[in-house]
Amino acid sequence: MWVAIVIAAGVAQVFRPAVEATRAVEAPRVFLLDASALRETRARVRAGDPALAAASAALENAANTALSAGPFSVLDKSVVPPSGDRHDYNERGIGLIETRGLARLVDAVGLLETSRAWAAEDGRAVRDWFSRFLTWMRESRNGRDESAAKNNHGTYYDVQVDSFALFVDRPEIAREVVTAAREKRIASQIEPDGRQPLELARTRSWSYSVMNIDGLTQLATLARHVGVDLWGYQSSDGRSIRAALLYLAPYAFGEQKWPHQQISGWTP
Repeated sequence: MWVAIVIAAGVAQVFRPAVEATRAVEAPRVFLLDASALRETRARVRAGDPALAAASAALENAANTALSAGPFSVLDKSVVPPSGDRHDYNERGIGLIETRGLARLVDAVGLLETSRAWAAEDGRAVRDWFSRFLTWMRESRNGRDESAAKNNHGTYYDVQVDSFALFVDRPEIAREVVTAAREKRIASQIEPDGRQPLELARTRSWSYSVMNIDGLTQLATLARHVGVDLWGYQSSDGRSIRAALLYLAPYAFGEQKWPHQQISGWTP
């Protein structure tokens, strides 16, 4: 929830009318969002494009509502972690799947940086936190365990490491991650016909198949920032992100009935 709040506030700031002074008019420093599209849309909003008026107003209303939420703390929990320290979340690597939204938070910071309300010390503090978290993810036992995961957990580990590395100006780490992902994630998780066996084995096989391919497309988007093409990658026997998307498409469009187990709601 708090990630969504910061993103809403950040997006609203980017599109705020020109009378609300911002630091710069250049494209925001974002990695999953399309910076050029944001800049173009902002210009259209400020020019009074009627096609965007309703969406802009709804976004600003949502952001204003979000400002009344919080503040939030890691101490706001009813169950004490096994360690006994309320600052902790989970002593296991699989807990890192829950922080996958932080990759979106990185982009929200990029949006907020154009605002005078975002001080330089704010940026330094956030970058320092992400730098330390990145180091922990790469060096801790929990982080190494999650890196070794072969299903969606491994995918979202890579998404986070890549996003954080780009954010703290460590492109060499980002490039290393996405280069390895061609074999480590795409070729190992996707069959030539597009199936994702490790996700199909779950009781919510549709949900996890979609979740994992969503993570892989995020990774492909991040990879562009370091000159690595995951969108176009294909193994010698045809394993690729495209194959996985094409496998899921007929079921999403209702052309075929999903043949695997899905014990909860269907969300094509």
